[in-house]
Amino acid sequence: MTIPGKRDGNNWIVAWRYIPTGSSSNADEIDLVPDFKAMNDAAIALADDEKRRAFVERSIKVIEETILLLLREDKT
Repeated sequence: MTIPGKRDGNNWIVAWRYIPTGSSSNADEIDLVPDFKAMNDAAIALADDEKRRAFVERSIKVIEETILLLLREDKT
């Protein structure tokens, strides 16, 4: 099985997404993506345990869905 990717230094880039939206475009729901440099509302909200837990759960779901999609595409 070969997962498509791009070689970048010592790492392989298979896919990239803004977490937790799952978007590959910075225009899509960007206000939901924490920006720790600018400390936007999404970044500040992560100080709350419940909001941080929800952020992590959504992020993990996006990662799982992205990997599964790449694996399914590779089988075809």
